[in-house]
Amino acid sequence: MFKRIFGGIGGQLLRSFLIVILISIGVLSFIVQQIPFHRINEIAAQMSQRQALQLAPLFVSYYELAGSWDQAQTLVEQFNQPLPENLAFEPKVGFLRNVNWSETLITNRIIITDATNRVVADSGKLLTVGQRLPTEFETQAVLLEQETAVIGQLVFVSGITPEFVGLLRNGFVRTIMWGGGLAAAIALLASMFLTRRIAQPVRQLNSAARVLSTGAAMVPLTVSGTDEIGELTQSFNDMADALEKQKQLRRQLVADIAHELRTPLSIMQLNVEALEDGLQPQKETAVSLHTEIATLARLIDDLRLLSLADTGGLRLEPELIDPVAFLLHLVQVWQVNAQAKQINLLAEVPGTLPNIQADQGRLAQVMNNLISNALRYAPTGGQVLVGAKESGSEIVFWVSDNGPGISAEALPHVFERFYRADPSRSRESGGSGLGLAIARRLVLLHNGRIWVESSPEQPTTFYIALKSSPASGPLPSAHP
Repeated sequence: MFKRIFGGIGGQLLRSFLIVILISIGVLSFIVQQIPFHRINEIAAQMSQRQALQLAPLFVSYYELAGSWDQAQTLVEQFNQPLPENLAFEPKVGFLRNVNWSETLITNRIIITDATNRVVADSGKLLTVGQRLPTEFETQAVLLEQETAVIGQLVFVSGITPEFVGLLRNGFVRTIMWGGGLAAAIALLASMFLTRRIAQPVRQLNSAARVLSTGAAMVPLTVSGTDEIGELTQSFNDMADALEKQKQLRRQLVADIAHELRTPLSIMQLNVEALEDGLQPQKETAVSLHTEIATLARLIDDLRLLSLADTGGLRLEPELIDPVAFLLHLVQVWQVNAQAKQINLLAEVPGTLPNIQADQGRLAQVMNNLISNALRYAPTGGQVLVGAKESGSEIVFWVSDNGPGISAEALPHVFERFYRADPSRSRESGGSGLGLAIARRLVLLHNGRIWVESSPEQPTTFYIALKSSPASGPLPSAHP
């Protein structure tokens, strides 16, 4: 139980809260100890002396009339009249509940001495007549003077006695400490609640990470808030979802590769068996085997190219390229193929365009793939347009055909590996499904963009946007 409470991140948080609570109590205790309670006595003494100065003329007048201090005790006792009930001060709450006010708070105590500093009257009757005035009252004493002669001293004793100040101090300290202890207990309970609330999502993340590391499917965690813990939980869910998608893509990739390899291998096996049985001429078998071997080699090269692009191992050889001359050359190369399929292949380019800096071989590989696809899907008598234009700081290339178009469901997937918009198409008519995936990776390596616009029975246009380049300078590094 102790390990569960004080172990792990929850224990660290709880220990941190405890340290803060203890430090707060210590600081509070230190501050209480620094409260200058002794100043209350000093203030009381000053007030007493001030009151004595105000009363001094009254007692001097009495002495002048009486001629002595013989009846002074009767006079000072008149100052000890009880207070009316509405002015009585007898608190019954807090740390002052048990205070004996008759002992700790003396009201209007007056002491009179003669010229020799001997007590002649004490309203509190605590000093005897004739005794010398105690030294603790000497600093508060005010001289009673008749013309030039000193006739005695007057002491007005404050109702705030040292005993009362001590009691006040002790009660105040006890109240602060009890209050601090109660606050600490409440803070501790709140800390335990907050610790559990903070640590619980972290424990869930830890458990979910262990499940995820085994490869098992994981139920998304509940996001309990919008704070950092909530953001971390949401990020973890996103990561788990991405990993699951990657796992599915890997499975699909393996299945697709197996499918792509099975067809040429099956054909090769049939050719070999036919050759062994003497059912097929050697020359015809050799041509068929050569074709299938070339297909396998092309598939392996495509997979290797994608692998290098994904891992950052594919290096570009950038050079300055004139987009107009580049496209016109490509269109000229593909004219023979287009004429054989009775398709009009046209170039739409302005007279001049800013240069771009790119790997000409890799860029030609991308454009050749797009032109090849356009010629494959364009109908007999159809048209394929290859063009380029300047758009802001970019040069935009496009390849457009008037084929059957691409459905809205298939459009987001055209750049995925082994994806065919029409699954019924064979490798001979639809390719291996890697061409557009390779094109996308190569464009990203050039820090460019590639996208497609199409709809059923409408022209399909593939776009490539690359930054225009100054006369010289290296190609920026790209991290796909």
